Amino acid sequence: MKINCEGETLNISEIQELGLANSAGFGKEVRAAWADDVKNVVIDLSSTSFMDCTGLGALAALSKTARTSNGGASVHLLNPTPVVQRIAMLTGLDGLFEITQKAA
Repeated sequence: MKINCEGETLNISEIQELGLANSAGFGKEVRAAWADDVKNVVIDLSSTSFMDCTGLGALAALSKTARTSNGGASVHLLNPTPVVQRIAMLTGLDGLFEITQKAA
C-alpha cells in the first residue's frame, strides 16, 4: 500500500487486498499519515482484487473519521474493481463515498 499527502489531499493506492488479515493495519497506517488539514481522501482501488466485510468496514470507519475531522473531509473511491463496487452497492455503503471511474 502506498500513502502520500499532497496539500489537503491524502492519496491511498496500491491496495491489493483489504480484508481481515490487513484491515487493522490499513486503518493504523492511514491514521498515522493523516494531517490536520486533510479535506479529501482519495482511495485508488484499481488494483484491489479482494475485499471482504472487514475491509469494507475499514473504509466505512475511514469515512466516519473523515466526516468528523477538522472541518470534515470527503472520501473518494477511485476506479474500484467491479467486485469491490458490487460489494459496496450490495451493502448500501456506496452512499458513504463518492465513487469515480476514470480512464487510465
